Amino acid sequence: MKRICLFCLLIITISFLLVGCSSVLENNKIDSEEMLENVTMVIKDGTLTKTGATIIINDLNGDDNTYGESYRIDKKVNGKWQKLDVVIEGEYGFHAIGYTVNENNTLEMNIDWNWLYGELPSGEYRLVKDAAVTKNNTYIGSKYVYVEFVI
Repeated sequence: MKRICLFCLLIITISFLLVGCSSVLENNKIDSEEMLENVTMVIKDGTLTKTGATIIINDLNGDDNTYGESYRIDKKVNGKWQKLDVVIEGEYGFHAIGYTVNENNTLEMNIDWNWLYGELPSGEYRLVKDAAVTKNNTYIGSKYVYVEFVI
C-alpha cells in the first residue's frame, strides 16, 4: 500500500512539473521567435487607440516578403511578454491575403483588434506580425516583426 501511495505521489509531482515546464516553454517560445532583419514596424502617429492602430512596415530586404492580415498582441507582465487572451469564444481566423511593400519599401495596414482582444486596458503591449520570407524567389519560412506600444 505504501508503494502505491508513493507511486501516486510521484505521478502527481511529475504532472505538476510538466504543466509548469510547458508554461515556461511557451513563454520562452515567444521570446525566441526569429525576428526579420532589416524590417521595422511603427505605429502611425495619431492612430493608436485602445481598440486599434495603423501600422507602417518598412522592409529594406529587397526580397518579396509577404505580410498577411494575421497578428497577435502580447502584454508585458512582470517584465516578460505573454500572449494576450482573445475575447471571442470558439475558433477565429484571418483573411488569407498577402501584401508586399510598395516602391518606397513600406506597407501601411489598419489593425482593429477590438473584435479579437477587446478594448485594451492600460499597460505595455506589442503587436506581432509574421512574414513569409522569400530569398531569390524561394520561400524560406516565417519570421516576425513587432512594435511595442503603451496604452
